[in-house]
Amino acid sequence: MTKNQNLWGGRFAQDADPAFAKFNNSFAFDRRLFAVDICASVAYCHALAGAGVISSEEGDKIAAGLQSILERGLANDSYFDEMAAEDVHSFVESRLVEIVGDAGRKLHTGRSRNDQVATDMRLWVRAAIDQLVSGVRLLQEAFLHLAEQNIEGVLPGYTHLQKAQPVLLAHHLLAWFEMFRRDCERFTALAEGIDATTPATMAIGWAS
Repeated sequence: MTKNQNLWGGRFAQDADPAFAKFNNSFAFDRRLFAVDICASVAYCHALAGAGVISSEEGDKIAAGLQSILERGLANDSYFDEMAAEDVHSFVESRLVEIVGDAGRKLHTGRSRNDQVATDMRLWVRAAIDQLVSGVRLLQEAFLHLAEQNIEGVLPGYTHLQKAQPVLLAHHLLAWFEMFRRDCERFTALAEGIDATTPATMAIGWAS
């Protein structure tokens, strides 16, 4: 970023040490929050318009700008490298101001970076849980299919790394099936907790 344009650097007379600036820059890894940050911002935009903080025209303009940013980012990875940014939130805000002008700055009204981080993380984790559970379900199906193909196969069971009672291969595979089922139940419970504690406006934004 240009001199003294960092989010935290307004009071400093000179740029920070390059090593510190690099350490403080999170955009290289928090850009994975890009899509959920946009969704949360669209929902927050609607909330600001509903509360009368911004006009409906401004709300429509901001929402359209955010949608444009989302489409560009998903279509082209190099879009993120065209602008220096400290984190994904500042990137989205800068892009928004670039598209819609000063109206884009109003989106930050009443919302801190910490609010954005907390909300984005919840939405990202919620989506990641669905993807993970879907993958585990496919793995369970593979174990089930393999067990059905090896109903009579036998292998030694182990107790403390020592060979012990013989067990059916199918039984062993189904034991793993059940362990993965337990993991899915835990992930599902976590997802329910996230749904119960995420603000309604954020859930609406994610669903849209």
